[in-house]
This record gives sequence, structure tokens and C-alpha cells, in this order.
Amino acid sequence: MIEKNNVLIEFFYKLASLKYNLLVAKEQVIAKKLKDVIESINTGLNPRKNFKLGYGGNYYVTIKNFETGKLILDDKCDKIDNDAITKINKRSKIKKGDILFSSIGRIGSIYLINEPPKNWNISESVFSIRCNSKISPEILYEILYYKDVQNYCINNASGSAQKGIRISSLLECPVFVPNPNVLNKFNKEICLIFKEICLIENKQKLLLNKKRLLLNKYFDTK
Repeated sequence: MIEKNNVLIEFFYKLASLKYNLLVAKEQVIAKKLKDVIESINTGLNPRKNFKLGYGGNYYVTIKNFETGKLILDDKCDKIDNDAITKINKRSKIKKGDILFSSIGRIGSIYLINEPPKNWNISESVFSIRCNSKISPEILYEILYYKDVQNYCINNASGSAQKGIRISSLLECPVFVPNPNVLNKFNKEICLIFKEICLIENKQKLLLNKKRLLLNKYFDTK
């Protein structure tokens, strides 16, 4: 069942992407810049003198802990305490509907936050992007996932030791927004697909938790 759910999730993500690509191909879009369709881009906070890793029961999400379409909160994720969560959130201000964006490493990896983040927050290398009232988070996700945007981010990355995309560069990224004639219809279709993804992901979490509990019970694993 777990593998079947993974296949379904991947299918629905591809379906949403296909619908957006078709919209672009049919030229039912308007060319804008990313700064025209977002409310904000925030970042998380690195430990330095702010807090220490390895304490508490909350997750510290870096670029290693998520990939496009997946947030992975497991034992490989560093732990932080409640004070650290509070400090980071003053800067990141993450909430449901925001999109996580990897600014270094796998530049352009994205994840749509589909439920209020209660026990995790992000590092400085992770951007949190929030759409404005002109579009929905689901449409912003597809805009950011589009190949031209992904290529722009890679081509405009800078830095010597480790390349990354700067917020100033990302704001100027050319994007395609559904035109007013198709916006509402497209938004309804995309939101239904993402709602289905969310339902499957919730089922998946329950199954994985049940699997973990059974393994701990019968094999004394952690």
C-alpha cells in the first residue's frame, strides 16, 4: 500500500505539471516576473550563536530534508528545541500555503506546505515563498516547477565555494501566469489535484507510523 500511494502521489504531481505545461503551450498565459505574483520571500535561520542542534523534539529542515514534492522529517533531520523554533519563525514566518525552495545544492527543489507547521522550521538556505492574492499556492508551485524557471535558477546561481540563487535574482525571474480567461478554471483543476495529493500523503503518514510502531514492537528498532 505504501508503494502504491507513492505511485499515486507521483502520478498526480505529473498530472498537475502536464496541465500547466499545456496552458503554456497553448499560450493561455501572461508573461510576468516572480515579484509580480508573490507577497514575500523569507529565509530560515542558521544555528551559529542563535541556537544549538541536537536538542529538543522539533525538526530542523535544511535542503537535505526535502525534495520536489516531498518533505522528509525523519531521524536524518537535525533536532531543535522550542526556543529555536520561536527564533527561526520570527524570520521565516512559515505557514500553510507557503512553498519551500532550495536556494543551494539541488537549486529549485520545491515543496508546498499543506498543513500548519507545528514541529519544524527551516534553515537559512531554504526560502519560504508566499503567493499574493492574484494566484493560489498551487499555481505558484507549478510556476516554480516549470522548466524555464528551474533553468533560470540554475543559470543565475552565483558563488565560488557553493553556488546558490539570491533572492534578488529570483524576484526577477520571468514566469508565466494563467491569463484571466482561464485562471479560475485552471485554479479549480489544480487545487483538486493537490487536494487529492494531500489526502494520499495523510494516509501515507499513518501507514508509515504504523509500520514504525510495529517494527519497534517486534524488532526493538528505533
